[in-house]
Amino acid sequence: MKSIKTFALLVIIVASLTGCKNNPQGNQNVVEIGAIVPLTGQIATNGNAFLKGLEMGVADANLAGGVQLKLAVEDCHSNTKDANNAYRKLKGMGVKYYVGFGGQFVSGFASETNNSDEILFASATPNSTLLKMTNRCFRIFPTVDMVTDKICEYIDSCNYHRIGIVYMQFEAYSMYYENLQAKLKKAGVNVVYTEGFDPATRDFKGIVSKLSDTPVDILFTASAGESSASLTRQLFSNPKTQNIPVIGDINFANPNILQIIGPIKAPICAVDNYINPTFATAFKEKYGQNADALALYGYMTASIIKQALSEMRKDYTTNDVYEYIRTNSFETAGGTISFDSETSEPNLQLIFKETRPNE
Repeated sequence: MKSIKTFALLVIIVASLTGCKNNPQGNQNVVEIGAIVPLTGQIATNGNAFLKGLEMGVADANLAGGVQLKLAVEDCHSNTKDANNAYRKLKGMGVKYYVGFGGQFVSGFASETNNSDEILFASATPNSTLLKMTNRCFRIFPTVDMVTDKICEYIDSCNYHRIGIVYMQFEAYSMYYENLQAKLKKAGVNVVYTEGFDPATRDFKGIVSKLSDTPVDILFTASAGESSASLTRQLFSNPKTQNIPVIGDINFANPNILQIIGPIKAPICAVDNYINPTFATAFKEKYGQNADALALYGYMTASIIKQALSEMRKDYTTNDVYEYIRTNSFETAGGTISFDSETSEPNLQLIFKETRPNE
């Protein structure tokens, strides 16, 4: 509990330095945030991790006093239709601030918010075209381009020549496949194997069998957490494929996913964001599980909203909040964050996190 208290104190200090003392609204002002996340369905593991970080961020931000944040949570069940219905429900309740999880879930109601007085935070959304759908949307997640550029950098640094790509046939993951394949082809790197799979797949024996007959230097996997874990576990269980290194996005930086994989037979590399050790410790003490980048993004979202609202005068509008976020930087558990004033894209710094055998 000591680390949680210490971390909460840091949040209070940051909030006070970013303007809480100038907020004339007092502790009674409550701003409701609509959180539309997949708590059930195909990517529920990712959605629940994100929501925990968001809830922790709201709780810690509120410790600083001043404007108070309140979450209105809706489960989008990992599908677009329910996400849009959830948005309309929250809109009818007068909610002005939204956090949407995933491009497929955000895109539907992002277009509806265009030219309105709402603000959308597109978390866990790699779709590079999303922010063009609305003039009031911020992304707190690396784009497909950011991730695949980093993967190409890693492949080049390791001098790999024969690449395999396996991806979930789901909007964001298909985008990773298409984007990476195009960049590797342009760089003259040989993609020797590609295959997509249904989101419900957990038996990857067929794919592993094909890989056992294909000379692959490294395998890129683009899929949700449990699918990534199942594929990698089965890859490492086959003597013919157990020495193939694997690279992916933030899924492989999650200790819970690594635990599902079991014994690590070959290097696993993840493109990840920096996770503050103090945040990671506080998160584990609060929830009994390890924090991943999705939890961090949720936490950062709450922090940015709180800092912006704390600078507002009594008669502020959502346009005032939007302009403040667009033109300022914010101290968060993931470092100093700002957004491009023209595109609203974040300045996230991605890193490689490698897990090697026997670690």
